[in-house]
Amino acid sequence: MIRPATVALTMVALVAAPFHAIGQDITVTKLPFRLRHPSAIAIRPGGSPQNYEVYFSDFDYVSKVASDGSSAPVKVIVKLPTQPDQTSGTGLHFLDRNRLVVALHTNPSAANVLLFEFTDDQPLSADQATQKLGLAETGAGESAPPISVYGIARTFANDRVPDQLIATTYGSDAQPGLWKVPVRAGTLDKPAAFGAARQNALPAAIAVSKQGYVLVAQSIENGETNGSRLTFYNPIGGSVVMQLNMNLENVLGLSYSPKTGNLYAANYGPTDSSFTPGATGVYRIDDASEAGKPAARAVKIADVLRPTAMAFAPDGGLYVTAAGNTGARPIDNGFLVRITGDL
Repeated sequence: MIRPATVALTMVALVAAPFHAIGQDITVTKLPFRLRHPSAIAIRPGGSPQNYEVYFSDFDYVSKVASDGSSAPVKVIVKLPTQPDQTSGTGLHFLDRNRLVVALHTNPSAANVLLFEFTDDQPLSADQATQKLGLAETGAGESAPPISVYGIARTFANDRVPDQLIATTYGSDAQPGLWKVPVRAGTLDKPAAFGAARQNALPAAIAVSKQGYVLVAQSIENGETNGSRLTFYNPIGGSVVMQLNMNLENVLGLSYSPKTGNLYAANYGPTDSSFTPGATGVYRIDDASEAGKPAARAVKIADVLRPTAMAFAPDGGLYVTAAGNTGARPIDNGFLVRITGDL
């Protein structure tokens, strides 16, 4: 049950600087392969702390890699729709062990939420999706241009909260920033707007707290403050429960530690000339509230250059995808890291 009580916070985000851990109890391990521009990550359910699979999207495909690092990544979905020099899949979520939802950031077609069912080890292509859903402008009908999806998360269903995916999106000012996609018996139902309008902020990273609140990191657009805003939504109707500002620019990943409940954030950093490596990386978000004044403080735990997504594994390790040096050539400077320690 959702109650409008104080929400305990702790969040970590990935920041710049090549693989330097902040603090004595944190270890950052770079996996031995290069990626083009990874943008989403998910852990396949059904594994054990000793043996599980990590799925991630990179440009126009989705790959998997074993937790023990015994083999190179294997492509499981290929030919996702994209545009030149832009990544495609930016949201991954398993409905169950064999059903994977892929949300598309840049998609020239009308469908930007795809459901795939794995039946064997052969890679699937985008046209083999079991379901294809499109998020369109409110009231615009079938002819509306598609909305770019930044991330997806799933609510904790109970007798009051419906089972649904919540997607953060970007489009015109007339479009809602959040959409809900009901989940029914392993399938996706008709999408609808979730909550209020965009509130002068671009939503990107998304997670669901242990208490059931939908947490969204939003980049402020109106100049009232620099950095990102954390907004907590009630999963039942989408009303805003609490908002906190934090001094991070362009948070693309949020994830709660299953062991401590701490919240972590992947901070990609600014995309313009103001970018400095020290601003990007992984952060823990601490509660810095005073009486009647809720506040959050971002504490950097690891240097990771241009992090784009994150997910906790069954063994407590935090996997983070990163774009790396996006201005260098060749462009395949992306990578995947595993962070372990006191998370």
